[in-house]
Amino acid sequence: MNAGNTSQESAPLNITAGSSGMSNAPLPTALSSSVALLLVGSGLLYFLVISQSVPVEKRSGILQAMQRPTTRSNPFAEKIVHFDLKGAAPKVSYFTEIFPMLSLLNVTSVLMEYEDMFPYSGQVAILKRTIAYSEDEIATILEVAKKNKLEVIPLVQTFGHLEFALKYDRFSHLREDPERMDTLCPSENESWTLITELLTQVRNLHPDVKRIHIGADEAWQIAKDGRCLERLRTELGFSTDRLKLAHIARTARFAREKLHFEEVLAWNDMFGAISDKLMLKYELGTLITPVIWGYAVDVTRPGYFPDGMFERYSKVFEKLMFASAFKGANGIAEIYANVNRYFANQQSYVKLYEMHKTHLEGRVKGIVLTGWQRYYHSAPLCELLPVSVPSLVSDLIYLENTSLSFSQVMHLARKFLGCRSMEVQTAPIMVRNETYYPSAETAYMNCTFPGHDIYDFVENLRFFVWRIHRFTYSNSAREIIREQLADLEQKIRHALSAYFYDETVDEFIFANIASLKMLL
Repeated sequence: MNAGNTSQESAPLNITAGSSGMSNAPLPTALSSSVALLLVGSGLLYFLVISQSVPVEKRSGILQAMQRPTTRSNPFAEKIVHFDLKGAAPKVSYFTEIFPMLSLLNVTSVLMEYEDMFPYSGQVAILKRTIAYSEDEIATILEVAKKNKLEVIPLVQTFGHLEFALKYDRFSHLREDPERMDTLCPSENESWTLITELLTQVRNLHPDVKRIHIGADEAWQIAKDGRCLERLRTELGFSTDRLKLAHIARTARFAREKLHFEEVLAWNDMFGAISDKLMLKYELGTLITPVIWGYAVDVTRPGYFPDGMFERYSKVFEKLMFASAFKGANGIAEIYANVNRYFANQQSYVKLYEMHKTHLEGRVKGIVLTGWQRYYHSAPLCELLPVSVPSLVSDLIYLENTSLSFSQVMHLARKFLGCRSMEVQTAPIMVRNETYYPSAETAYMNCTFPGHDIYDFVENLRFFVWRIHRFTYSNSAREIIREQLADLEQKIRHALSAYFYDETVDEFIFANIASLKMLL
């Protein structure tokens, strides 16, 4: 994935709370599983967690307000939510909570990128993690999705982003570049054996699904290996474009003809600048549906997509999809929510459609809202799924009715999420002559969505980090802060354990709390 230009900050909320001028004042805390706190100087700003959930019928009633006829063209009838499971994969029980919410928001499908969480067996059993889902758990995911009228679309990487396989010595000879683990050499017979085995095993555990996504993005090392160079010389007229298209077309044809998928989705970036004539030659128009992806705040800026791409696509493809982001595109190790930043990405896709309507009208059938958990296989975790629920809900509400303003969307999202009164929001906070601007995301604290306690604790951590980095403390104050940090760690660990496996909990704690201890 490519996050693009993601530089944009949330506007500060107007929050009123007592200020603190204590030069060495430690951070107060009294966190519990039932009370979330924004730590403010020497005082506490309480956000009492609502114990009861918002009834389904009430959430449904709220949604009626977002279904007014839009005044602008809305090509996003099909809304697909992507789950990136190559990091912080939730326990299956989380899907039983989040899928009903997606169904209420008129989501049509879920795109499941299992990677090493899939229970691979046989010659590729080495690829699965120790905490990989079992076959029964995959069946449960499918059952829960069906119950909530959500189509499941599995995603299997078949070109780029194959680090989870190519990192092993057993498959390292299939790399396009021996020093890089991301790109598969498409000219090696064993490469074909590998990806067809992955696709076949995924198909076997998804016997009734009609669509699959074959990935095929960011194969940046292509045409470096001697096997590919020889093929370019002898078969492909030294055309790297032909090399890429031949592999994508072959993979899609296998998925259709051998595995009987009715539709094959593929990321578009590897053929964004290729001529329409060459795409037609390789029959891409009948083999795949391109998913045009971009996660920048503004995807309409000049040069973001290749010049003339939409016109070329209009000559080849009857159907196109967009792909935006609701999380995982705001920094490689960013763990905090930024609702406005991802909302802007959705808005820019509406604008993009209008700008290129001549070529896109009647072709764009929907949008995939991607939720990246890592930029690539070995990258750190970014925003956890529960932290990004307000962003996802806001984006889905907007895409249902693109005439809504951000403030209208925020109002509806807070109601849908069962958030309490905005009275908790106060002015910027003065701490020892420094000003802390609580993020706009504090508006989504004290709500009742799945994982809301994780959201609240991470927002508390945001302020905690600010205080630690901003000031120096006496030895006695530092010791108190260590105790507070240990308490916060315990609460976060407990909250995370409800939805995530121990590996994820330990990784999050090590990356985001253990590092703070070193500063003290």
